[in-house]
Amino acid sequence: NSAAAYLMGDEPREALRRFEELFAAHPAELKLAWRAAYVHALLAVDQARKALPHIRELARAYEGAKKSQWQEILLAQYMQLEMSAEALAYATDLTRTAPENPKWWKALVHIQLSAGSNEDALAALIVYAFLTPLSPEEQKLLADLYLQSEIPLKAAPFYEACLKAAPDRQLLRRLVTAYRQLGRNQTALERIEHFGVAAGDAELMMLRAELLYALHHYDRAAEAFRCAARID
Repeated sequence: NSAAAYLMGDEPREALRRFEELFAAHPAELKLAWRAAYVHALLAVDQARKALPHIRELARAYEGAKKSQWQEILLAQYMQLEMSAEALAYATDLTRTAPENPKWWKALVHIQLSAGSNEDALAALIVYAFLTPLSPEEQKLLADLYLQSEIPLKAAPFYEACLKAAPDRQLLRRLVTAYRQLGRNQTALERIEHFGVAAGDAELMMLRAELLYALHHYDRAAEAFRCAARID
């Protein structure tokens, strides 16, 4: 009770002393709730590495919602401590033991991205998309990963959906890139013309000029190149 009071009174260092006295005096009576409070005290004083064995025990011992909560805390600590191998192994294990839980797939996406494994991140994000509706930012990420993985056919519809919700020049450039990779120059040109934003954007105007040139509209292409030069 003394340890808990110090913890609630925002004196975690004093709480740690009391907890350690408690554990030394009564090792056989250690309760999960005591261990959980001890972890919170350790995290409050930036001793996350010392807390890890206790977090692992809590994630192993609890069941149901509390188990999931401590699994999430453990994974977050691995990521914050830049323990990349441990984070990847644990997130992968969580997606195998509870594949229906979207938060483990989302965590795996971020871990794979941090490791530069874009194709693995794409695979995890595809599974995540089956389990829960994607936010606009997640749709953009999925489109980008498809494009980076040279799958423009899958990237284009997501870029289209994002642009329909909120026009964005950067996304339009990526959509145009996807259509160009598919050899659909006319569609790419139509998308630029539809949004009508090339006039003040040198890069988009250059893309428009290149598309017009590829489609043999040379007079229009020349004028578009001149416009791009005037903009920048």
